[in-house]
Amino acid sequence: SVVVLDSLNSIKGFRYEMWCLARAAGTRSCVVHVATPADVCRQWNGTRGQQAAYPPGVLEDLLGRFERPDSKSRWDAPLFEVSPWQEDGDQVAAVLQRAAAAMVGGAAASAPAAALLNPTVATAAPAASSTNLLGDIDSAAQHVIERIVDAQQAAGGSAGHLQFSADGSVTLDLSSSLSLPELRRHKRGFIKLATQNALTIRDSDQATRLFVSYLQPQLE
Repeated sequence: SVVVLDSLNSIKGFRYEMWCLARAAGTRSCVVHVATPADVCRQWNGTRGQQAAYPPGVLEDLLGRFERPDSKSRWDAPLFEVSPWQEDGDQVAAVLQRAAAAMVGGAAASAPAAALLNPTVATAAPAASSTNLLGDIDSAAQHVIERIVDAQQAAGGSAGHLQFSADGSVTLDLSSSLSLPELRRHKRGFIKLATQNALTIRDSDQATRLFVSYLQPQLE
């Protein structure tokens, strides 16, 4: 399913919050900016009728506080812009089709790639844990530790870049080495978070992703 948040979204802090929600859900997100000059906004507002129009003072306040989306910001990317005040319906529809393609995997040649956002320890929300699930979490974390130990032994120290998913979305940069006792200590800390319902973990794949995310700061 696709969620379209048709709102002002004029403050970058609010767009960042929406990006965090998308990341916690492990899904894609994009921003569609209806790029319209202030004078055109005032003109359109004047034609809406008294019940639907913004009071002049409110409109000016909104215009003054507007923070334009920037494609360089990760919470605004990929960014699509439409200008219905100067573009015809076909041009607007073409941009919206590119946005839709980016959200479902990117089929349009000119559509920026929208990567699946991976939940992290910081963005994961609380959820209950079952006994079976805790066993899966323990096994997933142990598998990560074994991969790291094997890679470090094979490399004779720092093992470089390790991949934990077939699509390359879950990776660990082993810029420094971790001893087995350190890895076990981090595993205990991670499982403690899980048992305290501080993480949303639904299966072993998500446990692997979050444990890798938990480990990465320890290597930096």
